[in-house]
Parts: sequence; C-alpha cells; structure tokens
Amino acid sequence: MSVCPQLSYAYRLLYVLNEGVGVTWSTEDLIERVGGGSEDIEECIAQLGRLGFPLARDPGGGVSLLPGVDILDRAFIRSRVGSIPIGYEIHYHLETGSTNDLAMEAARSGASHGSVFVSEHQTRGRGRLGRSWFSPPGSGLWFSVVLRPGLRLADSWMVTLGAATAIARAVESTCGIAPNLKWPNDLRYRGKKICGILTEAVPLRGKLDVAVLGIGINVNQDTRELPLDLQGNAISLKQATGRAVSRSELLATVLEELDLTIKNLNPGIVREAWLSRTDMLGAEVCVIVEKRTITGVAVDLTSKGALVVRDSGGGMHHVETGEVTQVSV
Repeated sequence: MSVCPQLSYAYRLLYVLNEGVGVTWSTEDLIERVGGGSEDIEECIAQLGRLGFPLARDPGGGVSLLPGVDILDRAFIRSRVGSIPIGYEIHYHLETGSTNDLAMEAARSGASHGSVFVSEHQTRGRGRLGRSWFSPPGSGLWFSVVLRPGLRLADSWMVTLGAATAIARAVESTCGIAPNLKWPNDLRYRGKKICGILTEAVPLRGKLDVAVLGIGINVNQDTRELPLDLQGNAISLKQATGRAVSRSELLATVLEELDLTIKNLNPGIVREAWLSRTDMLGAEVCVIVEKRTITGVAVDLTSKGALVVRDSGGGMHHVETGEVTQVSV
C-alpha cells in the first residue's frame, strides 16, 4: 500500500519509518510501501541522515528511525482543525528554501485564504529585515499562511500584531507558559526569543490583497542545538517548560487561534489584546528607523499599531516600522 502520495518521496519514507520507531525496515519492505527502487530508497535515507534525523543501519542494509523524533501527525492536525478556513488546506514539505516563498508563489497562483505551507526544514528561512532564521528539522515549527483579509492598507498592522497575540494564546494553552510580546513581531520568554513572525504583503488598489504570514517557533531544541550566537537570545518551549512539546498539538492550536483572530480583526480589540501581553510599556528602548536612532521609553501603542516612544526631551515618536531593542524592563 502506498503512503501519502502528495508528499515528497523522502517525506513518505520518513512517515513509514516513523510507524515503527526502532523497527528495522528492509529495502524490500520500504519499496512495497513507498514504491521506487533500491537506489531511490538509499538516496532518501542519505537525505534524511543529512537533515539530522537519527537513523540506524544494520549489516544487512536495513534501516530504522531511532526514538525521540517528533514527526508532524497529519491525521491528528486534520481532526483538530476540521473545516475552519485557516488550515483547511495544509501542504507538508520535508525540506524547502522558505515556506514564505512557497506560500507567496501559491498565493499569486490563486491559493485560497488560509492555505498553510509547513516544512520540517528550511534552507533559506528568513525573518524580519532580511535576517536568516535558524530552522533545523523536526525540532520547531516553520510554516506560512496565505491570508486574504480584505483590509485597508492602513489597517494591515493588525495582521502581525493580531497573529502575535493568537500564537501567544496557543502557546499558553498548549504549554502552560505565557510568552511576552515584543513590538512588532516577536514572542519572548524570560527575555529570550521563542517565536518570530514575518508578514509579507501584496497591496492592490489601496487594500491588502494578500498577506503571507511566516511563523517560526522554537519548540523542542536543546541548548546545544542552537547556534552559539543565538544561545543567549533564543529559547525553545522545551527549555522553557522542561518537557518536550507536541508540535502537532501546538500547530493545530495555533491555526485555531489564528482563524479566530483573523475572522474578528478590529483595531481596538487587537490593540488591547497586544497590550495585555507585553511588558514593553515603561521600558527603555532603542529604535533604529532607517539611519536615525531614537532612544527613550515606550509609553503606548496607537490605534494604528504604532509604538509610541517618549525621548529624554519629552518628544513623542510614533514608530510604525524599524528595529526596536528593549534596553530595560
């Protein structure tokens, strides 16, 4: 019987290996399940090994997947998400350059509102302001959502800030910890980044025709699995809670919360929800806008999503875009 024909060959092979963790599969058994030939099987085993999935080979050529790998459970996610728009159509990938690129290409080809593109690994994952995003396989959630919210461009800020609060609710519901929001697109825990959001927009005649919401969540990484330059600034949910977190449950919960939020976008509601989950107000911040630097205290969030910063001279700055560093709480 073939497995998941819509998935890549290597991803289908991974799902079969995951059916019996620790069980040794012969090449013949794998061919029966996923098709192809022995060379195809060997090529995919090499790809899975390159990506870091723990495999064991026996002298006869058999292969097994070792315990400790959290493969996304498509059936569970489908049963949870059901027929709500966000998540009704989910595209799973083993490896891709960037899920945002996949989602944007699909959106331009007519992908429906709520289409989701998730990958076990990204080779060109990126964050806001063109930064790269570290996304090793099987340890985090790296996905993008196609949105067609029908908003005025002036109201497009609600997508990112609304998404941040939705993800925070999902993390709290799933893991029992409450992330703190950093303007405009990060979730933190104890001052360390746990999630980043990248929103890319396609305007049309003064409206937000399409928004692609890229989300990266550190879920089950250990400290040693984070690059040295990130270990002081990033944290995973596993590190925060002291236990492994089901990526499938978290993804399903995030999609449910996103759907609820995007259906009910309202400036006042989004603003109050965001303010209820941030500790930035009253904190000293440094803002870089183009080539200008503003230092002061964050004092408010406007009804248009701008961060209000009061400088040392009492001047008020409405920051709509830029790089914000929180210097103190």
